[in-house]
Amino acid sequence: MSKQKNKYKDFMGPVDVTGLGKYFGLARPFDFGDRATRLALFCSVLAFCAEAGWQLYKNVPTYDACMAGIGVGFCLLLSFMLGMELDPDRRWGGFIGGIGAVLWAFWKGDPNFMVTLFLVFVLRMLNRSSGDVHKIFDNVLMLLCVWWLGQDGGWLYPMMLGAAYIIESQLTGGCFYSLYLAAFSFGVLYFSNGISREAAVLTMPYIGLMAISIILFLPMLRMSVLVEARGDRSGRRLDGKRLRASNLFFLVSVFFIGFFQGDAQAVSLAPAMFTAAGVGIYLVYDLGKHKK
Repeated sequence: MSKQKNKYKDFMGPVDVTGLGKYFGLARPFDFGDRATRLALFCSVLAFCAEAGWQLYKNVPTYDACMAGIGVGFCLLLSFMLGMELDPDRRWGGFIGGIGAVLWAFWKGDPNFMVTLFLVFVLRMLNRSSGDVHKIFDNVLMLLCVWWLGQDGGWLYPMMLGAAYIIESQLTGGCFYSLYLAAFSFGVLYFSNGISREAAVLTMPYIGLMAISIILFLPMLRMSVLVEARGDRSGRRLDGKRLRASNLFFLVSVFFIGFFQGDAQAVSLAPAMFTAAGVGIYLVYDLGKHKK
């Protein structure tokens, strides 16, 4: 009788599970067989309908109401996707964070979902959860995001992307061209709305949210090197050092942008903060459940 084959050991090359692998190295598919994924998609649609309906009830024009609904819907969905990058082994943390982010959006206003989208792709580049490297359209998308956010006053985003490229180049298996992209990203800062010299104002609700999310997320930094998840295309277990580096970069980015740009950017960072808190909460719960 022949020995049972190990599908990961016998893996001969990358598998393009999305059909976009030629141009997008960071694209990842949705696992519709996963309960958390299905619930996140359903709740995103529900959040869109609730926000759009509420805005129409307040006699807001239909276009504006739909755009507000899209913002809230993406807020939940992207929070869930961000949670998958922060903790690839567990998916409910991102869902918990997404629900919190939606409730916060109803109270404080709609966030700019481009911020969360930017964080999702940067973390995928650093932790290689897709099982592939960043390719041409991934870089175009990230650079367009930071250009757009820079035009909107978020001058720190091009700098953070440049730093992420430099970090990626120095990690195991890093791409040499990341250094050139870092220089290009720093150059995008020239096209931003300018570096503000005014003192940033960060109000107590966001200070409290930032502090709580950082504290709750700290256990994940400890557990990052013990990751069991595998890259979508490579089938190989993720590099724990890469995951820890990406999670540390995430925390530093949220802290620096919130601290130096205040409430103006903190409102758009709120989904990321809630996701970090949700990931930390579910991690502790899952570890406690397995010890029983």
